[in-house]
Amino acid sequence: MLRYLTFDRQQNYSILAMIARARENARGSQETLSAETWSQINRLYLYLSGPRSQNRFQSSPFRFYDSIKRGCILFDGLVDSTLPRAEAFHFLQVGRYLERADTISRVVNVKFQTLPDESTDAGLRLRSIYWTSLLRSCSAYEAYLKEHQDRILSRNVVRYLVLDSDFPRAIRFCVDRCLESLRELSGGNGDGYGSEAERLLGRLDGELRYMDLDEVFPLGLAPFLTGVQEACNRVGQAIQQTYFLT
Repeated sequence: MLRYLTFDRQQNYSILAMIARARENARGSQETLSAETWSQINRLYLYLSGPRSQNRFQSSPFRFYDSIKRGCILFDGLVDSTLPRAEAFHFLQVGRYLERADTISRVVNVKFQTLPDESTDAGLRLRSIYWTSLLRSCSAYEAYLKEHQDRILSRNVVRYLVLDSDFPRAIRFCVDRCLESLRELSGGNGDGYGSEAERLLGRLDGELRYMDLDEVFPLGLAPFLTGVQEACNRVGQAIQQTYFLT
């Protein structure tokens, strides 16, 4: 399963297939990227395609995936530190944060629906392990503990990953940053909207900004998170229609 999700070129959502598509996109727009960003995505692709990555995967999957994660973080850092705040930068920001909001909503949704029963002490301990695992997978564990100390509670974890306005992987933070870049692309100033994508994302931003989880939990967290995913899909389609098909 790990090999399939990592190295299968025919599987659109394998790591290698996605890095390959990112590299091809970067190759076709090298004039808008810095030499450092192109070099990094190319280096990451060549590493994944070569025998060294297979050997590292075989000997230590943890170290292998950690190196891929660091390579992606390095690319993001190079984008932030070497690209002028022009159109190319804002398109990259929109893609980054829209995809991140969608992914976090899916991860939280899956984890929430598979939680052990909390009616027993063993179930409570397992829940803590589940949420700790989720926080670590989102690089949120240390940041969460600084705010909530050692209280790994379902409601607090969901609130942190969905509604926090300061944590870079929280859904609200991602939607807010995505909306900022969309306004830069459309020339909007926050009064009204300059595109359909901006309208859709602005509505989601308002919902996240003013929502209360105490109202969401009784109705079910899964429908709400599914709605976030559907909104992200509609925004992506609207961006494609507005900027790439006209």
